[in-house]
Amino acid sequence: MSEETPDIVLVRRTQQGDQAAFGLLVEKYQH
Repeated sequence: MSEETPDIVLVRRTQQGDQAAFGLLVEKYQH
């Protein structure tokens, strides 16, 4: 994953139960 994943993609994956995507979202917004 060298490219930045669009937030909307991470959100959709998180809604489908993707814990890895949720972790990426958390990391993004902690900074």
